[in-house]
Amino acid sequence: PGQFFALVVVLACAVFLTLVLWVRWPSVPSAWVTVAVFFIVRGLTLRYNWRTRPLVVED
Repeated sequence: PGQFFALVVVLACAVFLTLVLWVRWPSVPSAWVTVAVFFIVRGLTLRYNWRTRPLVVED
């Protein structure tokens, strides 16, 4: 359990690939949008303390 760091990185990669491959944006503007999305979502996870749950709950 912890904060959503790896999930935010995967989301950022998906945003970049979507912008470059499907929307056909140039890579530099796509990278800047991806960086902005990453920092916004990461900031939200820190601000609201969103956390993952453990896979196995021990009694």
